[in-house]
Amino acid sequence: MRSFTSSSMGSLAGSFPGSFAGSFTRKVAVAGALALAASGVTVATAGTASASGWGCSGTEVASYPLVRPDTGTTYSYVHLFWDSSTGYNCAVNVKVGSLYGVQTSTSVELDECAQDAPGNCTIVGNPAVDNGAYSYYAGPVRVYGQGHCIQLKADTWDQDDNLAGYNSLGGYHC
Repeated sequence: MRSFTSSSMGSLAGSFPGSFAGSFTRKVAVAGALALAASGVTVATAGTASASGWGCSGTEVASYPLVRPDTGTTYSYVHLFWDSSTGYNCAVNVKVGSLYGVQTSTSVELDECAQDAPGNCTIVGNPAVDNGAYSYYAGPVRVYGQGHCIQLKADTWDQDDNLAGYNSLGGYHC
């Protein structure tokens, strides 16, 4: 399994508030999809965003493909949500195509930036990171974003250790 490629990860211990809830939500979502598939009902795959299905609240404000550069193959989409009632951003990295349902290293990271205008990101506090060997998606991860920028990163690897990644390269969605 590959580790997340952020130099700002720091210690992950204790930085996953509600990780049991995220794990539980993931298991319930997968179990539900498998039960529907077994009953013959057609289930839409991860092509469109479903905030409640992935544990994010609010409105989807952006979605970015993670594309393998040498082949142009899309491995996943990272979805960014904004909840104006709480001031939190939330992100998930959802696999698509031939990798959907295949366990590979998948990650998503949200950083809270000190800045209130797009550009450089001085990270405030600990990054919110979910990184593991997942079959469907990584996340959700949340950071407070009211009044300042956030930084978003995601990686998806295939079975042959080929990488597709996304990095906002600084603060945005301020």
